[in-house]
Amino acid sequence: MDRKPRADARLKNLPAARQESIADYARTHSLDDTVAWLRADGVATSSGALSEFLSCWRLKVQLDRNASAAERLITTLRAASPQLDPVALQTAGQAFFTALAIEQQDPKVWSATQQIELRREALKLERDKFQAAREAAREAVEESAAAKSGKLDAETKAEILAAIDRKLVGL
Repeated sequence: MDRKPRADARLKNLPAARQESIADYARTHSLDDTVAWLRADGVATSSGALSEFLSCWRLKVQLDRNASAAERLITTLRAASPQLDPVALQTAGQAFFTALAIEQQDPKVWSATQQIELRREALKLERDKFQAAREAAREAVEESAAAKSGKLDAETKAEILAAIDRKLVGL
C-alpha cells in the first residue's frame, strides 16, 4: 500500500485531502456522477479508473482502521501486563481478528480465524499425547529395569530413553 502510484494514475497522485473529498463525494453519488463532477473540476478520468481508485482508497482506510485498532489492543495489553505471555497475546490476537471479521461481515476471514484456532488446539492435543506417550515409555523402562536387575546404569538408561524419543518422534 505504500508503493508509489504510477505517474499516469491521476486520482492516486492527487493530494490526500483531495482524494478524501473524492471518496466522500462518491459515497453518495454514482460512478458516472462522480466522473462528471471531477471532469467539471478539471480532473479527467474514467469510471473504471475511478472504481479502481475507490477500491484502493477504501482498502487503505480499512487497513488504517485495523492498524489503529491493533495498536490500541497492543497498548492495552502492555499496560495490563508489561511482559506479555505468548498464550495471552495469541488469545487476544485471535479475539481481535475474529471480532474484525465479524465487524466487516467477512465469512472467509472469520472461517480462517476459526480454522487457525482449531489447528492450534489439534497441535496442542498432539503435543499432549506425545508427552504422555513419552512419559509412559520412560516409566515402563524404569519399571522393567527395576524388575529385571534392580538398576540400570545411567549410560544404558540414557540410551534406552533416547531410542524411545527417536521412535516416538518417528510416529
